[in-house]
Amino acid sequence: MRKFFIYILYVLSDAVCSLAISSNIYEVLKGIKLLNTYYTISLNHNSTNKCASYCLADNTCVSVNYNFVTKQCQLSTKSPLDESTDVVEDNEWKVLFSKKDLPPNSWELIFRGTAGTGVKLYDSFVGTVSLPAHEVGCYLPVTHNLTCTTHYRDPILDIWSTQSILKVKVAMYKDNVMVMNMVFNNTYNGLNTDWYSKDQLIYSSYTDMITVGITYNFFSIKGDEPIERRFYINKNYGGCDVDVGWIAVFDSGPTCSYEFGLQYPAFAYMPNNVMGQWDLKAFQLADALAIYIQK
Repeated sequence: MRKFFIYILYVLSDAVCSLAISSNIYEVLKGIKLLNTYYTISLNHNSTNKCASYCLADNTCVSVNYNFVTKQCQLSTKSPLDESTDVVEDNEWKVLFSKKDLPPNSWELIFRGTAGTGVKLYDSFVGTVSLPAHEVGCYLPVTHNLTCTTHYRDPILDIWSTQSILKVKVAMYKDNVMVMNMVFNNTYNGLNTDWYSKDQLIYSSYTDMITVGITYNFFSIKGDEPIERRFYINKNYGGCDVDVGWIAVFDSGPTCSYEFGLQYPAFAYMPNNVMGQWDLKAFQLADALAIYIQK
């Protein structure tokens, strides 16, 4: 029955094959392949559009693999943007997908920072510095464990106030494993930095961050601007030896002894889900910082 259905799609696909790419229904990511596939079609000529049209005509299909060497077309029920999808790097393949096919309430990656690149994270986020071309892995969830050697910034950050964004999530990763995360409401219809505040925080993996009566001397993306501690959530100063906080992006330095030897930008977080004293080197360093939105 499946083969008959695929045959019917093949007969009808010429009517929709040019629609799939030309109308921007599908985006294309080169150099990766999804492992979660359920049917393979061998095409007799090189046609990305033809492959995409099969997915477009099958209600169970979310994305497709296309091999431009063997001309194989593989249908998948998964999106490469879904953290549960198995993705590998392979230069013979490319994936066609649509963001509209993500499951309800999914998190969409809009920014990813890579530690130690020498490019300031804050300037990259607010768009005051031009970023080099990024690998396809930078565009996808960190848990996919794909190559990413620079920062990635989605243009949606430039039209933030025009988008219907409900929530924003910030997470840090070490060895492709999430080590902390926070979720914020996006009730301000303003700058793309306004949501990062204690008033908008609705969840934190830090159990003491949302304790009633807790105070902060910094809680913002801009952070401590003169010394470039960004995405900074800190409880108190009083001399470097008594600084206490939760997370920080060190874009430059050092100012205090606990910043000596860092490769910038450095993504510092306190482990064990509670605040810590910076001078005791209680913090650890993450490899990546990711920001997601939910619409």
